[in-house]
Amino acid sequence: MEQRKRNALLALLYHPQHKQARELLHQPTGHFTRYRVKAGDSLRKLALKFYREPRYQVLIRTLNPQIDTPGTLPVGAEMLMPKDVSVIRPERTEPSRCGVKLTTPPKHMAQQLYDEAVDFFNQDRIPKAIELLKKATCLDPDHKDARQLLDMLLKL
Repeated sequence: MEQRKRNALLALLYHPQHKQARELLHQPTGHFTRYRVKAGDSLRKLALKFYREPRYQVLIRTLNPQIDTPGTLPVGAEMLMPKDVSVIRPERTEPSRCGVKLTTPPKHMAQQLYDEAVDFFNQDRIPKAIELLKKATCLDPDHKDARQLLDMLLKL
């Protein structure tokens, strides 16, 4: 899909009344498919069916001004559906906190970091142990062992 069409889809996702984006998307192109409404269809169901994301119902409604209600759609109505909305899907990323990507709950991550820090301490790699302990105490300020070891290492 050309960049202009991608930008228009993105604009409509956040600003459904964006006039220029609407006009651009209604120009004939091979980037859309036509869909005939079946019994029980709704904008939400179609967004989930086509894009696995309910918030894209805004795009479907914007591209199909003949739809005047977000509930049940008129059976047999023909709708214009974007073929590719992947360009506007946000990337799924793991949340991060304290400079750590959270793959488990923060308290568990803090314990893992503490365990690693103890290993580095035992290997006499103090700077690395301090770095990990700072992250552990940031994730779990109540982690007493991490706090004590960090305080001790910072005094060295």
